[in-house]
Amino acid sequence: MKPAKTATPYETFTIDFSDLTTNGANLNIKWENTKITLKLETEVDSKIMAQIQEKVINNASASNDDMYAAALYYLDANKDLNQALTWMNKATEKDPKFWQLHQKAKLQAKLKDYKGAEASARKSIELAKTAKNDDYVRMNEQLIAGLPKAK
Repeated sequence: MKPAKTATPYETFTIDFSDLTTNGANLNIKWENTKITLKLETEVDSKIMAQIQEKVINNASASNDDMYAAALYYLDANKDLNQALTWMNKATEKDPKFWQLHQKAKLQAKLKDYKGAEASARKSIELAKTAKNDDYVRMNEQLIAGLPKAK
């Protein structure tokens, strides 16, 4: 580790985390005008993939929550997005939640199904308004605004 000078002084000894990823983070130690950053890494993918294998792939009666979690991990880790969409569709088939449909819209957008992404985001907005969750209304509106327009 190499200490670095900070632009602003830290009166109190401070420890925080930055650059969070699925496999690690940076641990920052700061005091006065000095900062030290320690990169922390861990192997989580193989453990999560083993859980997905057990709870979703090898389980014909996987719960909607497990399928949603597996789809979300595949989306975040940029794994098989078509498989993620299959799980997401099953997870949201009967009782979709606004937060699930927001993630489904992001997944569809990543798959370049912009029409489907917009439809999912609009349904998410509807459910979020019913739940009085303005944050998800805003996030879905931003998602829709960022979608490429059909020519």
